[in-house]
Amino acid sequence: VKQMFTRCHSHCDFQSIPLVENKRSHLPFCCECENAGEEPLLKCSQCVRSFHESCLTLNCWDLHNNSPKPLCESCILGETLRIGQSVIAKFRASFYAATITRLEEYPKRCIKADKYGKHYNEPGYVSVKWAGCQNLYALLPARSVVAMFTGSYDLIGKRVREEPCRQAWEEMEQDLAVPRPTFDYVPEKYTKIKTSVYHPSCPKPRLDVCEESDSMCDCPPSDTDRCGPNSKCTNRAILQECPEACEAIMGGCNNRGVSRKEVNPAVEIREAPGKGMGAFAVRDIPKGAFIAEYAGELISHKEKNRRIAEVTAHRNAEEKHYMMALDAQRIIDCKEKGNDASPNCKVETVFAVVSRLKRPNGFVVKYDKRIMISTTEDVPAGECYSFLGLAHKYNLLSDCFLLDKFFNYCF
Repeated sequence: VKQMFTRCHSHCDFQSIPLVENKRSHLPFCCECENAGEEPLLKCSQCVRSFHESCLTLNCWDLHNNSPKPLCESCILGETLRIGQSVIAKFRASFYAATITRLEEYPKRCIKADKYGKHYNEPGYVSVKWAGCQNLYALLPARSVVAMFTGSYDLIGKRVREEPCRQAWEEMEQDLAVPRPTFDYVPEKYTKIKTSVYHPSCPKPRLDVCEESDSMCDCPPSDTDRCGPNSKCTNRAILQECPEACEAIMGGCNNRGVSRKEVNPAVEIREAPGKGMGAFAVRDIPKGAFIAEYAGELISHKEKNRRIAEVTAHRNAEEKHYMMALDAQRIIDCKEKGNDASPNCKVETVFAVVSRLKRPNGFVVKYDKRIMISTTEDVPAGECYSFLGLAHKYNLLSDCFLLDKFFNYCF
């Protein structure tokens, strides 16, 4: 049987492999999120990995030790090194690219000269062949070897002084058979909609019925921007859209964007460098103009917590939460379902007409809450819109909910 794995190093004698902590003893970035970040790095007590405490999804508790030492997830899970695997190995105070080899390939003449040669064939030690060198091998503690991953060259490989070793590292990273999944991967799971839809977790509320005539505004037909942002529309003043009958009046109605499931025709969807897809103005748009509904799934708080827990468990920093609280019971999530345009301007809750029924004495309408996006200032053609979202800890929702930071969300 062809040997595929190294000898299990979980049973090695760690006392014989001292791991001294200093500024150069561990990798200078978090091996979970692959970033140094602002959070202090914890150094694993059993290997050369570093990690952020917030990046851990597992914890190992030593019931016999009141002050347990930091332990990375790879050590908790007991990850095994494979024969032929590209790795990052520590030699003295630096890290180099190498390949795991079978012990039989390790030159026996090196046993006496090698620092760890006396531990040949013991669990906890692996044979590596240095990249960029001619048949240069070493016997190293498995705790000083980390599997190579995509992006490691930019993080630390560029620091290698020897040019052949540096070039070999870059080539090895490009040839990784199975690249380590990156955290910016978001599965395609998106449905285009024109208005918010209810998720099975969120029952539809019982909506009150009102006479359409009772919800009419008193804007005069002579207004140039009837029911618009600069008008004195009574419905607009209370964040309520006008009913359909208002459109039949001379001058029309400019306060039915959400009810008509509209998107401002002056908005163009195209790529925003460094931010994904964005919404841009193709012509000048005045202050207070309706842009679109912030459309998505209406979900319950229980479903909201489930989705957040799922994303948190995968530690996907890019798969952010596109959620907004509609009211005390309902949240809109645009991650899996949404409309085309969500320019980032001002967001506010409005009452939109969701149902219109004919009765013997006229029409009756039903209003429900929705979230509307509108401009807060004059926007020139070609500009990308954004609104400021304030994100909090996972169990809190503000106007816009994402990961624990301030951000300027560009569309």
